Amino acid sequence: MLRTLFYAGIGLFMVAATLEGWLFLKVGEIIGIGPTMLWLFISFVLGLTAIRIQGVRVLYEIYQQLQREVLPGRELLDGMLILAGGLMLMAPGYLTDAVGIILLIPPFRWLVRSLVIFVLSPFLPKTRPKGYPGVGGQDVVLILPEIPAKKKRKPRRNPVE
Repeated sequence: MLRTLFYAGIGLFMVAATLEGWLFLKVGEIIGIGPTMLWLFISFVLGLTAIRIQGVRVLYEIYQQLQREVLPGRELLDGMLILAGGLMLMAPGYLTDAVGIILLIPPFRWLVRSLVIFVLSPFLPKTRPKGYPGVGGQDVVLILPEIPAKKKRKPRRNPVE
């Protein structure tokens, strides 16, 4: 089953790359080289910005879940989908831009996340690990490393004085 998914992914990638190249050339013929290059630049900047803004939000949600001693499964998957969407926006092409935008819009991301969980659920374990909060009467204690405070530097003397 996993091998079939792998080969299907490779085939999908080859078809998408061919379609992307064809679409890129056709749109370039219609709107010209200037607007095409401008769109490439704008989509790259949008992808980078989306990764920064939405990625920071997801990292904060992951941190909050860990503080409550809850495994952040949904947040981790959201983070991966946001990263994939931003990278697709940064890649040149119109088809990848459309898929990237879909992955960055939360309602559509929910649909994609549900589809990913459905497809991958046969490969996921059916039981929770021992010590999972609320299972078996034991709670998980998270030990997070402390971040050392920055040392204050002494101001440098001007050697000219």
